Amino acid sequence: MADICLSDRQRHVRTNACLELRINAAIPKDDGSLDQALAILALEKARWEARGTEIYEPSWLARTVLDALHRQIGRKTVAGLTALAMTCLDNAGKRMSLRSAAEVVAEYANSISGLQFIAWKGGAYEESVKPLVGDEATIKKIFREYRSVAHICAAEIVAADYLDFGLPFETKPEADACFISTAIYYQLRLQKAENSAQWGLRKIRFSPPYSIEDYPPLIANEQLVQNLIGPWLDSRTA
Repeated sequence: MADICLSDRQRHVRTNACLELRINAAIPKDDGSLDQALAILALEKARWEARGTEIYEPSWLARTVLDALHRQIGRKTVAGLTALAMTCLDNAGKRMSLRSAAEVVAEYANSISGLQFIAWKGGAYEESVKPLVGDEATIKKIFREYRSVAHICAAEIVAADYLDFGLPFETKPEADACFISTAIYYQLRLQKAENSAQWGLRKIRFSPPYSIEDYPPLIANEQLVQNLIGPWLDSRTA
């Protein structure tokens, strides 16, 4: 699949850029469905802007697409955690292998009852707690499915601790800029992983109307990092 370009002209980022990244992360291997989802939600954004938040009601088709995208959140989270585990391994001076990262995520998943997920349901956000996959073989399989967009999956996990939840089509320039920077940060970090050249990593390209240094990448929650990699490192040290 092609790189992800978020600009349609010099020094400009499309207002739908972050939504586009999230759609790409949810549909890693189906170009036709990806193009259709992007087109449908771009049209829906125009409907939302024309009607205004107070009277906007999502179309049945847009709601169906958003629900379908949300159903991928568990698998995306596993892929994102595996990507984060790889960067944690690298920070600890360990090999960034999928085998080790799957061990890290499996130990973490089996140590918790589940994670909280939030979905927008046509007017309000709904919270739910779901268990994570704790089987190493399944974690590896999921990661291989999503590895081309693993940098975006990782960025979504990190950004959840910083960014407020707005409407799916809402644009928040500063928050969006930080999210893009975070995805690019993990893109660069993951290029160091074993066999990453074979992942087909979808590189993010854009021409920002601002200085990139003004919107640095978000930093992973320290407690999450410790809970994720700490037990694995401790067991190997012992």
